[in-house]
Amino acid sequence: NKTSPLTVVPGCVGTADAQNNYCIDPLSNPSNINADKFRLKLFWTDAYRWQEEAYERRWCLECGGINGTKDGCQLNDRIVLVRCIEPIEERWFQNQKFHFVYQTENVTQIQVASTDLCFEAPDGGAKFLTLQICQEGKPQQMFGPGLGHFDADRFELTTFNGTCATQRHHPKMFEELETEDCPMARLYTTSFWNKY
Repeated sequence: NKTSPLTVVPGCVGTADAQNNYCIDPLSNPSNINADKFRLKLFWTDAYRWQEEAYERRWCLECGGINGTKDGCQLNDRIVLVRCIEPIEERWFQNQKFHFVYQTENVTQIQVASTDLCFEAPDGGAKFLTLQICQEGKPQQMFGPGLGHFDADRFELTTFNGTCATQRHHPKMFEELETEDCPMARLYTTSFWNKY
């Protein structure tokens, strides 16, 4: 952004006597954003039997709106499960892409690509994850890999209070992502995710 002389702009590079200050969106800081855009898919292996089925349906996360809107990702939306592959005429969802904004090697925010919205775990009595404005360092927006690793074929999304992001039991269309005790999510084989 160009500013007038002697104007100091917080968060921008430039001196008080400079003709210009150069600003960078803090959400696009190349030092901590993984530039890869990906879908988040519920991890599956041949040993899993969801809804008594022995084949993978490929369940991905999508911005669902509180009532399943078609308007893309919006502030306060919940995150839902959808099938990763569906005939296009039968779905309203967007094949939403995400990327990780690393705070450390094992702590990341999950940002909706091309937005300023991040996953946020509930604080208090609520259980559902929602989309909120990304705030660097906000504990409710920090996720760890649990029993996996973000660069491996599977990882958990563990929250600031030690719970796991899951849809709670064997997956179904439009189930909402929520927090659950990790041992329970592992019992139902729904604690692990991968990039897709």
